Amino acid sequence: MQTRWDTVPVGGDAMRVYVAVPDGPGPFPAVAVMQGLGGVEETIQTLTRRLAEAGFAAAAPELYHRQTDSISEEVRHLPPGHPDRVAKLMAKAEQMRDDELIADGAAAVELLRGLPEVDAGHVGVVGFCQGGRTTYLVASAVAGLGAVVPFYPSSLWVARGDGPPPIERTSGITAPLLGIFGGDDQNPSPEDAERIGAELSKHGKVHEFRSYAGAGHDFLNFRADRYREEQAAAAWELMLTFLREHLRVPTTAGAGQP
Repeated sequence: MQTRWDTVPVGGDAMRVYVAVPDGPGPFPAVAVMQGLGGVEETIQTLTRRLAEAGFAAAAPELYHRQTDSISEEVRHLPPGHPDRVAKLMAKAEQMRDDELIADGAAAVELLRGLPEVDAGHVGVVGFCQGGRTTYLVASAVAGLGAVVPFYPSSLWVARGDGPPPIERTSGITAPLLGIFGGDDQNPSPEDAERIGAELSKHGKVHEFRSYAGAGHDFLNFRADRYREEQAAAAWELMLTFLREHLRVPTTAGAGQP
């Protein structure tokens, strides 16, 4: 596996992107990985590498690249889930704007499509928590995606900046969607998941949902107290199966388990 940081221009700024590519000539299917609240930190970098282990070129864009505050440094030593960390990062996330998130996600997809090792016709998007929300946004606006997997997408009914909230952009989604939820989560709650599914069905979108009992929000984050190993492993394998089906990766690739 090869890993590196690339830089792409977007919105008049330079955005760093963490890239992991499987060994071999390819061409590989590819996945853009949308960060959670903590940015492209250890958790996201690890999951990006695990996608590469499973046979996908993967790229995680730094979506906070427009911000100049010191919040990321202030919370660097606080563990995931720490109330001070969450409060500070929520303030950071609220500075983001949906049109900018769409532009950043599109830039990451285009970066992958331009890599010589990538099969440009088979690119998907996955994301976690806030990144699940971003995945939903990107899926509604970027053409030609092969699969999208939002994990516990939070705040789909909240718009950031001008324009409608993500849930009201559902008609723009064209790729098959796999939604993964924690049965004990409250953001999104099981009722929220039902509402999301109803909106996708109303617009005739191909989708499937899976909820994991005994798991709350961010249950795939192995650095957090809320990590649930059994449910995380099952959800990761389900995601890989979905991506392999829709992005056509050979089933002989490694599991890349979390």
